[in-house]
Amino acid sequence: MPFAGDGCVFIKVRAADTESLENFLMEIQGFEGVRSVRSDISLSTFLARGPSPD
Repeated sequence: MPFAGDGCVFIKVRAADTESLENFLMEIQGFEGVRSVRSDISLSTFLARGPSPD
């Protein structure tokens, strides 16, 4: 996935539902210096590591 700009960050987020994801993205958009937020959604994962979003 190509990134461009002064500073780009790629993070992996697990959300309980679409409303939770939307709230998270709106919170990031509110940070000083953030000009845009882009999201890509994976409907399934071959291998997932880390804690469950319970």
